[in-house]
Amino acid sequence: MPRPEDRYYTTKEVLDKTGISKSTLVRWEKEGYLPRPSRRAYGNKDRLWTDRHINLIEERKNKIEEPPGDATTKKPKKGEGK
Repeated sequence: MPRPEDRYYTTKEVLDKTGISKSTLVRWEKEGYLPRPSRRAYGNKDRLWTDRHINLIEERKNKIEEPPGDATTKKPKKGEGK
């Protein structure tokens, strides 16, 4: 649960800040990579994202962007190196 001193972000602010798409944000939440954000009171559907969410998104993005194995190792082109 967010703490009262947390800075809250709208979904649009999170998307702008992190550079991911809305569908990616929703998918990561559904897949459990992100905790569900709080909602504004009085039935408003706006989600309240925090710095913790932003940090988790950035960590997830970095894991996806890292190349597997040693980045200096090149695969031989088709027909080479066999």
